[in-house]
Amino acid sequence: MTPHEFHLICKTRRLKDYIVEVENSVFIYYFHPLLGCIVALFLFVLTCKAFDVNGPLINEPFWSTLLGLYMLAGILAWWWWFRIRPKRDELVIEAGTIRWHLHLGRWSLWSDKGEAQFDDLLHVSIRDDWHLSRKQAARIQKTKKDSSPTMEFLVDLFFPRGSLILTKKDGGRREIEGLMFRFEKSDLEEMVTYIHQHQSHLICDDSVRELQ
Repeated sequence: MTPHEFHLICKTRRLKDYIVEVENSVFIYYFHPLLGCIVALFLFVLTCKAFDVNGPLINEPFWSTLLGLYMLAGILAWWWWFRIRPKRDELVIEAGTIRWHLHLGRWSLWSDKGEAQFDDLLHVSIRDDWHLSRKQAARIQKTKKDSSPTMEFLVDLFFPRGSLILTKKDGGRREIEGLMFRFEKSDLEEMVTYIHQHQSHLICDDSVRELQ
């Protein structure tokens, strides 16, 4: 199979597994709807301020109903934003092109969408521990003699474990945060193997290791 004949559509992981891996807390996953209520309540307060609603008026049926609608709308909007929308995430490698669309990132609530031709790239950078769980990666770091908490923090800050970094020949650089956590490990292994076998000239030293 030639590089341009390769075709891979990666399957997404469960959103809960992805958020737990990225945020290191299952609480964040369940906190999202509550955060929607908080935002809705804030908007309701602003509405009351705008219409100068205070005192006994807040107990009127109209305003009580409006508060309930605000809360319901907040929950539904937040549910769609964090639970429904990300189900359309995609990672496709075909005809010498990598195409991605992620709706939730580590530090951003907004979409990360794009594509790149492998022929236009200078480097592809992937952490060699991308396929490990957070606990496994932490145990390995502890066994390294030259490891230190400060160094680990800096590495995770500038090159997160779940990131894929594309460096273009024209000097452009694109970091796709969380991509290596968002999709099924078996599909990502196939992608990494493809890059290793057919695009090995793009791999930075020590950025990707052979899958065992």
